[in-house]
Amino acid sequence: MKSLSFEIRCSGCGFREPWGLEQAVRALIGVGKLRADTDFDADLISELFRVHAGAVACPNCAGLSTLSARKALPGDWDWDDVVRCEDCGKPIPEARLRAVPGATRCRDCQENFER
Repeated sequence: MKSLSFEIRCSGCGFREPWGLEQAVRALIGVGKLRADTDFDADLISELFRVHAGAVACPNCAGLSTLSARKALPGDWDWDDVVRCEDCGKPIPEARLRAVPGATRCRDCQENFER
């Protein structure tokens, strides 16, 4: 699959994360906007994902119609510097890192850890 990345944002909770083409394909299949047996064309997926991102639930707050996507531009993300949760491995949202500098876990994993 062609290398393509997106920046997703949630207008509800401020969640922001880089997603690759495979994540976009899984999200589109999950909301019924793409069939699993489709021969994936990266340009088509890119357009579909930008148009239908609002149908995908935010991975952080589960809000609908709050997610937007745009094609990530070179320099938007330093993929090697994305801070990942030490428990689940997902990128820690920028808003959490601003609120809790030095955070090593996402909000959900931190709550589980504190229980």
